Amino acid sequence: MNPAWSVVFFTVLAGFGQGLAVALAGAVLAGALAADSALLRTGLEVSIVLLALGLGCSFLHLGHPMRAWRAIAMWRTSWLSREVIVLPGFIGVLALWWLALVGIAPAARLAWALPAAAIAAAALLWLCTGMIYACIRFIQEWAHPLTVLNYVLIGLSSDSGAQIRMFDPALQQRVDAARKAFPGLRTALVSYSRGLEKMVWLTDGEGDSGTYWLVDISRRSAVPIGR
Repeated sequence: MNPAWSVVFFTVLAGFGQGLAVALAGAVLAGALAADSALLRTGLEVSIVLLALGLGCSFLHLGHPMRAWRAIAMWRTSWLSREVIVLPGFIGVLALWWLALVGIAPAARLAWALPAAAIAAAALLWLCTGMIYACIRFIQEWAHPLTVLNYVLIGLSSDSGAQIRMFDPALQQRVDAARKAFPGLRTALVSYSRGLEKMVWLTDGEGDSGTYWLVDISRRSAVPIGR
């Protein structure tokens, strides 16, 4: 596995932006964060910037970036085209939410609708991205109906590897063993094979600005595959 830099940057930037937006929206709907707080405005600004940067990086992965607008042409049959449509729409929802907070849009009427819309748009984006992987038939571990659900659950827990819990104790033991290979670093489980024989982890922390690792349980090895 040797992913292009543009894909790595898109995944990280868009993932952080999407996760931050969902966390803010959930906090507002749960009453844990004031709907007009300065923290919320700042968080939305950061999320919008990260998502916009991620969108820009996704264009760099195209063979002809200047023809990026054509990526939406196959929206009827391509999940990739649908993702290209949903991501700007998600940014638009967050931008409208920010405008409501600064007084440009009618905040009173949109105070609760916009956080709910942000979560719905994020869920739709997870669906599109998950289906991109689920449609890759030659990778059996991805070509499975549960890939989309798996992608959403990993997205919700990716800010903290400690949140990952497996119902099967044997599988949980493999997750714990893999995490112990990175002491002192924050870890996020990005992908894994059936049975968790092989896993892809993302680490970051002191001295590590972000590294992808392929962990092979049977070989007891952890090999860096990208930064």
